[in-house]
Amino acid sequence: MMDTVGHYVYFMQLTIASSDGEVEQEEIDEIIERAVEQQLFSQFTGIPVDQGPMVEEACRYHDDMVNSGQIRMAFASAAGGVASTLNYDSEVLSIFYDSMVSVAASDGVIEGSERELLDYLRAEWGL
Repeated sequence: MMDTVGHYVYFMQLTIASSDGEVEQEEIDEIIERAVEQQLFSQFTGIPVDQGPMVEEACRYHDDMVNSGQIRMAFASAAGGVASTLNYDSEVLSIFYDSMVSVAASDGVIEGSERELLDYLRAEWGL
């Protein structure tokens, strides 16, 4: 069930990665690397959160939204929900935005469709 900010961040990363029509291995690797970092961080803080199921649920949700033709609406909704949940904390949103840029750039180029979604996030999040 998609019920945390983490779920929606992974979903948005996947949406950006796939917006050019394909997901490159480098983009997948970047998303997984970030999930591993979050997993380690949660273990060090004593609040263990298994990132694997979150990524899997985000993948399923992404596929459902693509198949239903609602991917853009779902992305916009996720962006607004994340910002609202975090009370538009610009420091945290900047960290999440930078993670989106890293995913988009991980294959060596930020495509126009990826740039469009990144620009939307920057405007929506007031960055």
